[in-house]
Amino acid sequence: MIFKNIKPIIDNWDPIDLLPYSPNDEYDDETSWIANQVEGKNADEIAQIIFDVFSSLFNHGVFQKSLDECRTIALKILSTLSMI
Repeated sequence: MIFKNIKPIIDNWDPIDLLPYSPNDEYDDETSWIANQVEGKNADEIAQIIFDVFSSLFNHGVFQKSLDECRTIALKILSTLSMI
């Protein structure tokens, strides 16, 4: 359920700019890893999770988003999860 609700947020964010050229499930693994860790976390913790997931899977030259930008996405995730 969490995955389904945050997938559109991650896909719309498109942190690596891959979706115009990649399959619709491009970020599903990353989204799944994030979804499995967000429950009970605050925005700063979720931002760090997002940052860590993408940083570990894509080198710094590819993933160039800041922790602040990840926090914006974390807030969107929290907002979405509060409606479940």
